[in-house]
Amino acid sequence: MPYAGKTTYYGIPIAKDGDSIQEDENVQQMQMVDNLLQAATGIVGTGVIQEGTYAELPDEGSGASVLLSPDGGISIKGVLNGGLCKSSSSILWPNLVAGNFYYLYLKYTIDLYTDPTAFQVVSLTSPVAASNLEYLYLATYDLTGTPILDTNPDGKIYTQGFLTHMGTHIDPHSDMLTQTNLVITGSFNVGLRVDESVTITQENILSTSPLITLQHINNTIPLLKSIDEFIIQDLRMTTRLSEVGETSFDNGKFSIVGAINENTALLSTISGSIAVNTINIATNASDIAANTLSIGNNASDIADNAFDISTNTTDIGTNALDIATNAGNIATNTADIGTNTSDIATNAGNIATNIIDIAANASDIIAVGVQVTTNTGNIALQEIDIVALEARIQALECAVFGWCSSSSSSSSI
Repeated sequence: MPYAGKTTYYGIPIAKDGDSIQEDENVQQMQMVDNLLQAATGIVGTGVIQEGTYAELPDEGSGASVLLSPDGGISIKGVLNGGLCKSSSSILWPNLVAGNFYYLYLKYTIDLYTDPTAFQVVSLTSPVAASNLEYLYLATYDLTGTPILDTNPDGKIYTQGFLTHMGTHIDPHSDMLTQTNLVITGSFNVGLRVDESVTITQENILSTSPLITLQHINNTIPLLKSIDEFIIQDLRMTTRLSEVGETSFDNGKFSIVGAINENTALLSTISGSIAVNTINIATNASDIAANTLSIGNNASDIADNAFDISTNTTDIGTNALDIATNAGNIATNTADIGTNTSDIATNAGNIATNIIDIAANASDIIAVGVQVTTNTGNIALQEIDIVALEARIQALECAVFGWCSSSSSSSSI
């Protein structure tokens, strides 16, 4: 059975005394709440309601980190993908490497709708599209040069801004609209009093493009173009043509007659400029005559240079003869070099023969060394035999004569 109670406005089902729990009624109740919340948060989608204080934290290496600390108990409170994003703890974007430009975000996770702190801290080197509501854009950190932390970058959304714009056509930020292209699909209405005006200016004053172009919506031909000044005066105001010699209306606006008068004065100034130019032309004619004389003098100098060129040609011939003589000397030297080369080859042969002889002598020296070693060994053996002989003689003396020598001499060979 349906619940007996319903809310006054949206008719959300409410259980009353005597109602039993109905799954369908509960699902309908929560779905209506879900739809209403989605519609309400859809106005913003993603945006900052309140945030804390940002700070740069240099790392020990070649980079830095950004810390968002609580202010008034809140580090971040906002809307992220239509859900509440909120934390009272500090938020850190670590390991930001020098040489990069970073975009600092909080990223939606599926647990965010039940836990407002269930978001991810993300730093990217390229921006996420503004239409991607899963990212809450908070700041940029430029590490390509001197570090610059921008906590209010272009494209960052503050939810309070939407509330300010609701229900009014007045720009709450300033009285000046700065926009590259303004597209009006309906009409452009300005309510003016007598002391008010509308000014449309071009930002780049050096451009040759028209300041303003008025074009009928069904016609490709512009109705009006102006690169100087365009004034539309309310025809309901009392106006009159100015008298000759006057340059403006009583209300300060330039008049047609006044403009003609100014142009006449300008024409007079131009005439004076023409007279000055005529004098300058005469002066230029005199300068041309002087230049013609200079050209004649230059022709004489050219003739002198031609004579010098002829003299230089003779010198070149003499130098050519010297070059031929030097060539003969070079040939003689070349022949001598050939003879020297032959002698060098002969000497090289002799050196080779000497090397062979040296090798043979080395072999003989080695043989002599071997023989010396053999002789040295034989001498050592003979010394041993002599010592043994002396011992036998001493023993024989003891046996024959009954006395022994106290010492025996040793011979050394």
